[in-house]
Amino acid sequence: MKQTMEEAAAQNALNGLITQTLFMLDQQTGKDQNTNYKPLYYGLFNGISAIIEKARTLEQAVAMLKQLQSEAEERYVMQAE
Repeated sequence: MKQTMEEAAAQNALNGLITQTLFMLDQQTGKDQNTNYKPLYYGLFNGISAIIEKARTLEQAVAMLKQLQSEAEERYVMQAE
């Protein structure tokens, strides 16, 4: 299936936002030797994959992503304690 110019522009904008977000995350994440990021990463990765499969609307996806973010933050804080 060939993309329209609008679809390609939207995909490029999305790719730019993702790249910028990952760069900011890298710059703002402290180098903590006591935190095991692997389960946090896998939890987020698997959670996002599940959301992609299950969300039927944009509103559902946003709500599910917010919940996933909250849970990931809680697990991160629990590791730091």
